Amino acid sequence: MYCCNQSTSWIFEKSDAVMAIGKKESQLIYGECFLPQKNEGQFVFGHTEDGYHGYVRHSDVSEKKSKPTHKVSVLQSHLYEDADFKTRPLMPVSMLSSLSLTNVRKNGFIRTEEGVWIFEKHVSPLDRYDQDFVSTAKKFLGVPYLYGGMSAAGIDCSGLIRISLKMAGIDCPRDCDQQEMALQKDIPHNSSLRKGDLIYLSGHVVMMLDENYCLNATARHMSTVIEHIDDILNFYTEIKAIKRLI
Repeated sequence: MYCCNQSTSWIFEKSDAVMAIGKKESQLIYGECFLPQKNEGQFVFGHTEDGYHGYVRHSDVSEKKSKPTHKVSVLQSHLYEDADFKTRPLMPVSMLSSLSLTNVRKNGFIRTEEGVWIFEKHVSPLDRYDQDFVSTAKKFLGVPYLYGGMSAAGIDCSGLIRISLKMAGIDCPRDCDQQEMALQKDIPHNSSLRKGDLIYLSGHVVMMLDENYCLNATARHMSTVIEHIDDILNFYTEIKAIKRLI
C-alpha cells in the first residue's frame, strides 16, 4: 500500500495526462492511501480505499511504513522540519490529511513518524469526529473552486461534501453520482428544506445552511459561496435527490 507524500497529488484518468482534467479525476491529499495494481512508466495504476480508480505519479506516493493515528482537523496547517514556527514550512497539509504521530512534543508541536513536525492543536485522533458537518463545510467558504479539488487550495462541490461528512465520521465516496447512491436517507423533493440537507442536481451538489441558503462550491463563481437555493435552481431543471443526514 502506498500513501500520498505530497501536499496534494492527482489521480489521473489516463497515464498520458494532458492539461485538461478528465471527468473521473481527483486530488489525493497528504497521507491518503492508494492501493497499487500495476506500474505503467512513471505512473502506477490503482485505487483509493473508497474505490476511486486511476493513475498517480510514482514520485507522489511512497510505501506506507506506519499506521496513521491522526488527521488534520483545521482548514490547513503546515509541516515543519523543526518545532519552530520561524523555520520555513516544508509543505501545507489540508483538512483530513492523515499522519502517524509520535509522543515527542516541543514548543506546541508534535513530531511525526517521518521526523517532521506539525502544530499539535491542528490535529485530532482519527476516531475523533465533529458531528456538525455543516460547520466544517463552512470553513471552506471563500476557498477557490477547483474541478477535482479536495483541499484548502481548491475544492469542488462533491469534494466539499466528502471532506465534511468524513470529518463527521460518515462514509462518503468521491463523486456526486457515487454519493447520491451511497447516502441512503432520501426525503421527498417537495419537502421544506433545513440545515444539513444535501441537494443533488445533475452533476452537482449543494449543502443547505438553513431553509433558504446553501453553501455552494461552484465554477460559476470559481469559489465556495453562499447562495439562495432559488438561484441554484435557476441553473438546474431537476432535483435528483435530497439527502437528510441530521
